[in-house]
Amino acid sequence: MDKASAYRLGVSLLTLTLVFIGVQILDWAPDVRAQVTAASSAELAWLPNPSPALAPADPFLIQTWGTTISVPGIYQLAADLSGTTGTAVIVASGNVTILGNGKTIRGDGNFTESTNKETGISIGNNSNVIINGVRFAQLDTAIQATNTSPVQGNTISNVGVDTSGSGFRWSNQSTVQDITFNYVTLNYVRDYAIYWYNTASTTRSEGVWITNSRIQNTGKSGGTGYGVYFSNRGVAQNTSITSDTFTGNKKDIVAYSYSDTTRNLNMSNNLFQSSGQPIYVVSSQ
Repeated sequence: MDKASAYRLGVSLLTLTLVFIGVQILDWAPDVRAQVTAASSAELAWLPNPSPALAPADPFLIQTWGTTISVPGIYQLAADLSGTTGTAVIVASGNVTILGNGKTIRGDGNFTESTNKETGISIGNNSNVIINGVRFAQLDTAIQATNTSPVQGNTISNVGVDTSGSGFRWSNQSTVQDITFNYVTLNYVRDYAIYWYNTASTTRSEGVWITNSRIQNTGKSGGTGYGVYFSNRGVAQNTSITSDTFTGNKKDIVAYSYSDTTRNLNMSNNLFQSSGQPIYVVSSQ
């Protein structure tokens, strides 16, 4: 065999060896493609909270419509809850965490009724309440809070509201601090996706954050059709609406002040698309 033939043979053998090694490496590597299913690909379009609340080993279980929570602790929905009147879960204690566990609280779908209204969760007058991962549908109101004395540190996170009368309604009759709405999705809410009302000149809210959330199609089925609505008769400081997406609402953000004490209202890094009016700010002064 001449030198040229020997050289070509050596190159061919080296190539085959490298191909064999490459195949073995591919066999050893994990199949990343197999981990990206159709479901997870869809989820990539809207990322959930990267740090969701985790269930403890033995949470208290919520199994029936009309449950009242009167003891601090971590609670978890054990089943879907359905009702036609009243409140599914009544929080009557501070320091309570409610985990959705992929379950849904569902009403009767009648949003114009004057009686027999349904509410998903009532926070009442309690501090350090966390609601995480709960789904709501066809309710008059998904989550409601009315505080008559100071509250602080409540968080609504990883929550979805679909086809309901209102999403979150907060009637502030005292002082609230550090309330967070984070990674929430509200779709086809009839009247108010997020409603915040400082009811009197003596009321005060400090540190309300609405972030990383998606509000869409509010008012499509009739009704008021507001995405985020702030009505202030008292003092509102450090309200922040940031990094949210608003799509197809009648009005995306409405800030209505009856006084001149709305301070540090931050609306930034939001996406507005296909809505009737993105931002509406008015003062009666």
